Amino acid sequence: IKLIEQYYISNKESILANIHEKGTNLCIWKRRVKHDIIHYAKHLTKIPNFSFEFKLSDKDSLLEKFPPFDDGTAKPFIDDVLGIALRFQEITKIQNPKVHLSVINDMQCPLFHVDYVQMRLI
Repeated sequence: IKLIEQYYISNKESILANIHEKGTNLCIWKRRVKHDIIHYAKHLTKIPNFSFEFKLSDKDSLLEKFPPFDDGTAKPFIDDVLGIALRFQEITKIQNPKVHLSVINDMQCPLFHVDYVQMRLI
């Protein structure tokens, strides 16, 4: 067995497309996240066991399903998540990807964890 590990790190979003290169295991897009998006994400971390799943085809009804906060930051947060999910869809060619958002407080991968997906965006 020959394991080839290659990774890319960049502050440009286009680096994500390199995941299709032979031997590439990881692509990291280092980006600046706007303050209102971070602010809303911090709100979500305060909701016990917050977890939310949706299909990209449900994107038009998301704003009414997300927890509202008085500061109006839900829409920029949702728009950001959708933008990233649409880019993932473009890269993977998956018709209707599932997006899962969760607040994680402990290790999620057991010792003998098996993945049955070819690509994951974290």
